[in-house]
Amino acid sequence: MKVKKAEQEDIERLVPLAKKWAEELEYFVQEEDIKNDLSYFQKVGAVFFIEDEGEIRGMMSAAMEYLFWVDQMVANENWFVVHPKYRGKGYGAALDAIYTAWAKSMGCKSVMITPNKFGTMDVEKSVERLKKLGYGLHGVKLRKEI
Repeated sequence: MKVKKAEQEDIERLVPLAKKWAEELEYFVQEEDIKNDLSYFQKVGAVFFIEDEGEIRGMMSAAMEYLFWVDQMVANENWFVVHPKYRGKGYGAALDAIYTAWAKSMGCKSVMITPNKFGTMDVEKSVERLKKLGYGLHGVKLRKEI
């Protein structure tokens, strides 16, 4: 298993996994939009991916932001995807480890992951897995259709 920080030339290879994730959640996006989003995070933050036996098994992207009310830099995850065939095999933990190490090296005092309910995603199940990686509840994000 190789965990890598993506360069711009890697982004195209990550799009199919992101597209699969979006379709699994009944969240339909265009491949070009995924590519643009990942390219943006590769420039302003970081994109990490896991490659094993020549196949992309997981990926995530993140950026940092300054929270003035606590006077801290924090890292916020944007994408966090493990291919359905490979869930429960340590790929998510490996992505989290590199994300955390990157954030720490950039001077962040904490990292945040926000499981969002889109389509069929089971947020409660995601939260339980993330708690095993050391995350704790830090507020709640609510959404209202308008």
